Order: sequence, then structure tokens, then C-alpha cells
Amino acid sequence: MILLIAIVLGALVGAAASGEGGALAGALFGWLIVRSLRQQREIEALRKRAEAPVPAAARRDERVERAPAEEGTDATTLPSPTAAAAPAGE
Repeated sequence: MILLIAIVLGALVGAAASGEGGALAGALFGWLIVRSLRQQREIEALRKRAEAPVPAAARRDERVERAPAEEGTDATTLPSPTAAAAPAGE
């Protein structure tokens, strides 16, 4: 509802200022202002939610305690222990 009011109000102000083209520009400007304000409120709500302290029990459940995998460390790429022990010339 607020979006519609902003579009109509912007169109009226734009039409009064510079005719038909101004009405279109005013309507678009009104729509842009309302959308920007809505997005700003959503961003602020997300920031507040991200900064809220997390209870210790929830942090413990979310943590994954495993070492980060490095490239080339799976069993198929590691040299066998007997190959490492053998001399290079044989």
C-alpha cells in the first residue's frame, strides 16, 4: 500500500513539475525510494541477527571439529612406505 502511495504521489509531483515525462520519472523515483527503504530495514534486521550472541550450547552443536582437508592428501596419492624406503637406483 505504501508502495502504491509513493508511486502515485511521485507521479503527481513529477507531472506538476514537468508534464508526462516528469510523471513517469516521479513514479519511478517514488518506487525507488520505497524499495531502498525496505531493503535498508531488511539489512539492519540481518545485521542485528548476525551480531546477536549465540548461546554456548548452540555454538557447540554447530562446530565441526575436523582438520581441513589439503589437496592431494587422500590415500590414493600418498606414496607407499616401501617405495619411500627403496633406493632410487633400484
